[in-house]
Amino acid sequence: MKTLLMSSLGAILLAGCTTLAVPSKDAPQLLDARQVTAAFSGNTVRSYNRSRKINTYTYYAPDGSVLQERFWEVRKGRWQVMPDGQICLVFKKKSCRFIGRVGDKLYKYRRSSTGQLKPIIRYSDFTAGNYVGL
Repeated sequence: MKTLLMSSLGAILLAGCTTLAVPSKDAPQLLDARQVTAAFSGNTVRSYNRSRKINTYTYYAPDGSVLQERFWEVRKGRWQVMPDGQICLVFKKKSCRFIGRVGDKLYKYRRSSTGQLKPIIRYSDFTAGNYVGL
């Protein structure tokens, strides 16, 4: 009986905590794997690195290859979308990040040491076809 009471009390407390949480207006709505694939596959995408303050143009080919141009140099690599929605790019090493929407803007997110999502890249100008290195 005591175990049942403690379990019930724990469930009530946990339920109360989750229902009281109010999402921030700046909290991203993370895209799922299908949404990420649809947004990037076959498109040239302009991205803005928020810390380095530079634009990069990347073509995400449907076959998983990627071409990226920054500072007038083109590099080749691979891309894929993981089942949890993370997009992974492989140039010299593999890097996977979540994609999220805040308002009408898309961002790439890195998880901080505290587990919070930090926007590191802002995406814009999704254009069908390859316009990298032209």
